[in-house]
Amino acid sequence: MKILRIQGKNLASIAGEFDIDFTAAPLRSAGIFAICGPTGAGKSTILDAICLALFNNMPRTTGIEGTKMPDVGQEFIQQGDRRQILRRGTAEAMAAVEFIAVDGKSYRSVWRVWRANNKISGKLQPAELRVYPLGDPSPITTGISESENKLIQLIGLNYNQFTRTVLLAQNEFARFLKARKEEKAEVLEKLTGTEIYSVISNTVYSKTTAIRNEWKELSARMGNIRLLTQEEIETLQQQSAKLLKHEKALQQKNEEIQRKIRWIEQLEQINQSKSEAQATLSDAQKVQAEAQAQSVWLQQMESIESSRLFWIEKNECTTHLVSQTELLRQTEQALSDLNEKATQTLQSVERQKSLVNQYTTQYNKLKPELLEARRLDIGIVNARQVEQESRKTLTDLQDKIKVHQKIQDSRYSRILQQRELDDKLKEWFRKNRQHEQMCLNIKLIESFLDTAYTQRLQVIENQSLYTSTLQQLTVSRQQLELQRREIETSIQRHNDLLQLRQQQQISVNRFPISELRNRKEQLRLQRERLLQEITLTEKLDKTRQELRKRQDKLQQQQQNLQALKVRLTEYKKEIEIAEIKYTTIRHTLEQARLSVSENVVRLRAQLEENTPCPVCGSQSHPYAAHHPLADGLLETLEKEVRQHEAAYNRLKTENARLEAEHRYLGEVLPVLQNEKYESQEECEEIHQQIKELYSDRSVSNGQNRINLREQLNISQKELESICLKENEWEQRQHQLETLQKELDKIQNQNNALQKTFQQTQEKVVGQATELSKLQEIIEGLKVQQNISLEKVAPFMHAPTWRQRWEDNYPDLKQELTTAAQKWQTKTLQSAENEKLLLQSVAEYEENQKNLESFRQSETEAAEALKKRSEETLSFIRKRARLLQGQTVDETERYWQELTERATQELETAIRQKEQLSGQSEQLKGKITQLRTTCDQYQKRLEKATRQLGEWLEKYNRTAPAQLTEATLISLLQVAPEKIREERERQNHLRDKVTTALATLREREKQLADHLQSPGRPDPQSESLSSLQRQYTALQEESERILQQKTEVLATLHTQEENQKQAATLKDTLDAKTKLLNQWSKLDELIGSQSGYKFKEIAQGYTLDILLSYANIQLRELTSRYQLQRIPDELALQVIDHDLCDEARSVFSLSGGESFLISLALALGLSSFSSRNHFEENLFIDEGFGTLDSETLQIVMEALERLRSQGRQVGIISHVQELTERIPAKICLVKTGNGKSKVVVE
Repeated sequence: MKILRIQGKNLASIAGEFDIDFTAAPLRSAGIFAICGPTGAGKSTILDAICLALFNNMPRTTGIEGTKMPDVGQEFIQQGDRRQILRRGTAEAMAAVEFIAVDGKSYRSVWRVWRANNKISGKLQPAELRVYPLGDPSPITTGISESENKLIQLIGLNYNQFTRTVLLAQNEFARFLKARKEEKAEVLEKLTGTEIYSVISNTVYSKTTAIRNEWKELSARMGNIRLLTQEEIETLQQQSAKLLKHEKALQQKNEEIQRKIRWIEQLEQINQSKSEAQATLSDAQKVQAEAQAQSVWLQQMESIESSRLFWIEKNECTTHLVSQTELLRQTEQALSDLNEKATQTLQSVERQKSLVNQYTTQYNKLKPELLEARRLDIGIVNARQVEQESRKTLTDLQDKIKVHQKIQDSRYSRILQQRELDDKLKEWFRKNRQHEQMCLNIKLIESFLDTAYTQRLQVIENQSLYTSTLQQLTVSRQQLELQRREIETSIQRHNDLLQLRQQQQISVNRFPISELRNRKEQLRLQRERLLQEITLTEKLDKTRQELRKRQDKLQQQQQNLQALKVRLTEYKKEIEIAEIKYTTIRHTLEQARLSVSENVVRLRAQLEENTPCPVCGSQSHPYAAHHPLADGLLETLEKEVRQHEAAYNRLKTENARLEAEHRYLGEVLPVLQNEKYESQEECEEIHQQIKELYSDRSVSNGQNRINLREQLNISQKELESICLKENEWEQRQHQLETLQKELDKIQNQNNALQKTFQQTQEKVVGQATELSKLQEIIEGLKVQQNISLEKVAPFMHAPTWRQRWEDNYPDLKQELTTAAQKWQTKTLQSAENEKLLLQSVAEYEENQKNLESFRQSETEAAEALKKRSEETLSFIRKRARLLQGQTVDETERYWQELTERATQELETAIRQKEQLSGQSEQLKGKITQLRTTCDQYQKRLEKATRQLGEWLEKYNRTAPAQLTEATLISLLQVAPEKIREERERQNHLRDKVTTALATLREREKQLADHLQSPGRPDPQSESLSSLQRQYTALQEESERILQQKTEVLATLHTQEENQKQAATLKDTLDAKTKLLNQWSKLDELIGSQSGYKFKEIAQGYTLDILLSYANIQLRELTSRYQLQRIPDELALQVIDHDLCDEARSVFSLSGGESFLISLALALGLSSFSSRNHFEENLFIDEGFGTLDSETLQIVMEALERLRSQGRQVGIISHVQELTERIPAKICLVKTGNGKSKVVVE
C-alpha cells in the first residue's frame, strides 16, 4: 500500500483547502521529508486527515470518554466525536487520500462532514465516507460501514494495525524499555494490540466460577429430592386399585338413584305444565269473551267499507275546489302588478338610450390626441429597447475581454508546462532506447512466451499423467494376478459345496416327516380336550368354594344386622334419658347464673341494713357483700352441665355411627344375596357343561382328575419328542437351502470374477498403449517449446530472462506488459503533448487578435449608447404634455367602460321589458286554465254527494240499525290502521284459545305416557326426599373416595416426576462435573480475575516474535547492537558486539542509542503488524528536541538507511536543526487568528 496524495479542507487549525501530492516534485523523489511548523500549526492534523479518510477514525480522539461539549446554538457534541475536527466558523470539512491498494489498483477515499443547509450555525450532520476508483467519479461504496470494510480489504490493515505500522511509536517503546516490571505487560499489550489475552484470562476465570456455582446449585437440588421406597409404592398402588373398585360400585348406585329422582321430577314438571296449560286456556277464553263488543264494532266497520270511496272522492273534490279558487284569485292579482312594472321598464329604456349617445360623442372628440400619444409611446419603447441593446452589447464586450484575458493567461501557463513535459519525455526516451524493439513487439513476444509456457505446462501435466499411468499399469497387473487366483479358489469351493449338498439331500429324503406331523395333530387335539376337562373341573371347585364363602359372609352380616338393631334400640333409650338430664341441669345452671348475674350483684351491693329489699322486702341482708355458697354451687353446676353435655354428644355420635353402619348393612345384604344366587347359578352351569361333555365320568371323582393330569403329562412328553424330531428335520431342510444359496452365491461370484478378469486384461493393454502415446507427446512438446523460446531471444537483453521465465512466468509477463504499456503511454503522451503545444501556441495567437478586436468594439459601443440615451429623453418630454400624463390604454379603457356600462343597462332594460310581456301572457293563460279546473271540481263534488246519499239509503233498508250521514262520516273518519289493529287483535285471541287447547291435550298425553314409562319408583318407600338423602350420602361417600384416590395418585405422580427429575439432574450433574474439571484445569493454567496471568504468558511469546523483527531492522540501522530478552522476564538487554558481545542493560544506553533501539522496535512492530503487506509510507510523529547534535546525526543516518529499504519517511518535528538537513518539506505556516496553511517546498 502506497499513499499518492493527501487533501483536506477546514480541518482543525488548517483553514481552507490543502493538497499534498507525493507524485509531484519535490515529494516524488524525496525519500525523507519533514512536516514542520510551530506548535499548534496543525502538523499532527495531517496524520488525522490520513486516518479519517482511510478508517473514519483518528489518533487524537481514540480512548477519549464521551463527555458532552457545547456546539452551535443549543446543540452538544461528544468530546471524542471525530466531527469536532471541523474548524469553527466553517460549514464543511473534508479529508481525502489517494493510494495504491494491495491489488495494484489506485483508489481515492473521501471523508466529509458538514452542517445543516451548509450554514455555519447549522446542526452538525453525520459524517460521510466514500471510496472511488482513481479517475472515476462513481463511488464503489455507499454507507460508512461498507466503506470501512472495503478500505480494510484494499489496504490490508485495520485501524490499529495501520497506526502501529505507518505511524511509528518509538517513544512508547522507549517508555517500555525503562518501565517497571508490573507495567511492562500493560505497555507491550498497548503497543502490539494484543489486549485479547487479558480478556481470555478473565473469561476463563469468570466461566469457571459460573460453572462451579451451577454445579453447587445442581448438587443442592439433587439432595432436596425425596423418593419413596418400593414397599411404599406397592402399598399406594394396591390402595388405588381398591378405591377405584369401590368408586365404580358407588357410581352404579348413584346412577340408579338419579334415574328415579329424574322420573319423579319429570312427573312434577308434567303436572305443573298441565296446570299451566289449563290456566292459559281459561285466561284466553275469558279475554275473548271480554272482547265481544269490539268484535261487533269491527263487523260494522267492515260492512260500511264499500262507501269509503264515495266519501274520499267528496273530500278530495271539496279540498281541491277551495285551493284552486284561492290560486285563481292570487294569479289575477299578480297579473295586475306585472302590468304596472312593465310601464316603469319602458321609461328606463328611453333614459339609457340618451346616455349611450352622449358617451359616444365625447369619445370621438378625444381620438386625435389619443393617436398622437400612442405614436409617442411606441417611440419611447423603441428608443429604450435600442438603448438597452447598446448597453448589453457594451457589457458583453467587457465580459468577453475579461474572459479572453484570463484564457490568455491560462494558455500561456499551459504552454510552459507542455514545453517542460516535452523535455522530460525526450530525456526518458533517450535513457530507455535499448528496450524500444521489445516494447514495440510485445504482442509477438507475449505470443511466443505464452505458447512456450503453455507447452511447458503441458509437458509437466503429461509427465505427471505418464507417471500416474505407469503406476496404474503396475497396480492393474498385480490385480490381474490376484483375480486369477481368486477364480481358482472359488471354483474349488463350489465343487466342495455341491458334493456336501447331495449328501444332505439324501439324509432329508429318508426322514418320516408326514407320519410325525399326523401324530402331532392327534396329540394336540387330545391335549386340548384334557385341558378343557381339567379347567372346568377346577373352575367348579373354585366356584363352590366361593359360594361357601359368600354364604358364610351373608350369614355373618345378617347376625351383625340383628345385633345392630338391638343396640340402636338401647341407644335411643339412653339418648332420651341423657337428653332429659342435660336439659334439666342446664336449666338449673341458667337460674343459678341469673341469681349471680351482674345486675343482681349490683343490686345486692346497693342494699342497706334496716332498709327493705325491693324484691323480697326483707330488712336483713346477710349475703349483700358475699355469697360463698352460691359461687361454689355455680361452679359445681357448670361442671355437671359439661359432663352431661359430653355424655349426650358421645351417645349421639355413637348412635349416628350405628345408624350409618345399619344403613350400610341394609345396602350390603341384598348385594351379598345376589352374589350368592349368581355363584349358585354358575356352579349349576359348570356342572351341566361337564355332564354334557363327559357323561361317562363322575365329576366329583378326585382320582379321575388325577388320571387326567397323568394322561396330559404323557401326551405332553410325546408331543415334545415329536416337536424335537420335527425341529431336527427343519434344521436339516434349512441347512440344505443354505447350501443351495451358498452354491448360487459362489456361482454368481465366479461369473463376476471372470468378467472383472477380462476387464482388467483390457485395462492393462489400454494403459500400455497410453504410455507410449504420452512419451511421444512429451518429446514433441519439448521441441516446440525450445523453438518458441529461440524466437524470443533476440528481443530480450536481460541475461536471466529465461531462468525467470521458468521460475515465475506470470511475474515476468506482468513486468514486460507493464514496460510495454509504459513505453506506449509515453509515446502517446509525447505525441499528444507536441500536438497540444502547437495547438496552444496557435490558440494563444488567435486569442490575442480577438482580444484587440473586442477592445476596439468596446469604444464604439460606448459612443452609440450615449446617442441612444439622448433620443429616449426627447420622446419622454413630448409625451408628458398629452392626456394629462395618463396612458392611452387607461383613457380608452375609461370611456369604453362608461359606454359599455350604459349599453349593458339599456340591454338589461329591453330584456326585462320582453320578459314582463311574456310573463303577462303566461298569467292570462293560467287564469283561463284555473277557471276551467274549478268548474270540473264543482261537478265531481255534486256527483260524489249524490252517490254517498244513494249508498246510505240502500244500507238503511237492509241494516238492523239505521245510520245518519253524520254517523256514517264519523265512522269513516276512523283510521284504517285502527281497524287493522283490531282485526289482528281478534285473530290473535282466536289463535291463543286454539293454541292453549292444543297444549292442554298434549300435556295430558305426556302425563299418561310418563306414568306408563319404566323406572317408576315405589311411591311408598321411595319418595323424592328419601331418594335425595340417599343421593347426598352417596355423593359424600364418592367425594371421600375421590379425595383419597386423588391423594394416592398425586403421591404416585409426584414420585414419577421426582424420579424423572432426579435422573435428569444426575445426567446434568455428571456433564457439569466433567465440564467443571475441564474448565478448572484451564483456569489453573491461565485464568485470573484481573487477566494478568495469561497476559504475562502471551506477552512473552509476543515479545520474542517482536524481537526477531526488531533485530532485523536493527541490523539495517547499525551492526553493533542486538536485542535479547532476559529469560522468564518481559525485560530486555542489549548485546554490544563492539564490546565482545557484552550484555548491557537498557538503562546504560545513551540518548542516541536508546533512540536507535526504540526505532528498531517500532519498525519491527510495523513489520510484525504488516507481515502480508509492504507499506512504503512511514510517519514519525515524535519530539526530537531532547537530542544533541551527535545523536541527531545518528538519527539522520538511521533514516537514510530506511530510505534505502524502499520506504518514504515523513518526520513531524519543529526542531530547526533536523528540518534544515531535510530538503523536502511540508510546512505549516500560521496566518493569524488561529489559522494555518500548508506549503510544500
